[in-house]
Amino acid sequence: MEEKKSKKLTFVVALICVVLCIPIGILIGKIIYDKPENTNNTGINNTVENPSGDAAENELKDANLISKLEEFTNLLGGSYISGQTFNLYENLKLTDDEKTYFVLASLKDNWVDLTEEEKNNDENMCRNGYVTYETASSMYNKMFEGTISKNINMFPYVFENNRFYTGGCGGFTATDIIALYNYKYTLEDNIYYVYQYVGLLDFEDNQLYADVEKTKKLDGKTAENAESITSGVYELFTKYRLSFKLVNDNFIFQGIEKI
Repeated sequence: MEEKKSKKLTFVVALICVVLCIPIGILIGKIIYDKPENTNNTGINNTVENPSGDAAENELKDANLISKLEEFTNLLGGSYISGQTFNLYENLKLTDDEKTYFVLASLKDNWVDLTEEEKNNDENMCRNGYVTYETASSMYNKMFEGTISKNINMFPYVFENNRFYTGGCGGFTATDIIALYNYKYTLEDNIYYVYQYVGLLDFEDNQLYADVEKTKKLDGKTAENAESITSGVYELFTKYRLSFKLVNDNFIFQGIEKI
């Protein structure tokens, strides 16, 4: 009889515990669920969006690749080919002739001297040397891809008899020289980017401008040399981004944009 009473009492106590625990459990669960996240949790909730929009880009660290990109951009910005360089930054593109010009400029150590007979038959064209069409075409595909232009007739280059000749009587002096400074190299989706600050050196009025259109005159800055752009004011210059593709250890120029 006592055993039956004990079992009955145990059952009643258990039933009361179940009845009381369910709402308490629900209440505790709700408190935990509704608890706000800790916004001071370092490294989880303190993510800051990149306002420049280039968060996906990885800054390039490879010194060899940076050196190759710097060499290419120095060629595109070379003062001795100022006319084509100016067109690149003003028009944001290059014609086939302009691309050919840069290719021939890159082959400055590959020119073959004319023989005495060839010089005598030059008819006062003042040609200094040449590279074959095949040599220039091969370099064109390493820099731009496509078909090199045979129509080029820009001082000091001309195409004739399956050769690109260099030379010309006299010379020329450019009054406007592009000044540039590479400030960042990045890689995104197999495309390499070179970020630049670009300005213009006007030697006619000895003035340095922060843009190629000469609308942003930098007071007190002269055009004595192209290094003026790194004199502590480079961030005032116009920003550009050049893109390249790496193919068989050669950088292929893809395009240019103002940013």
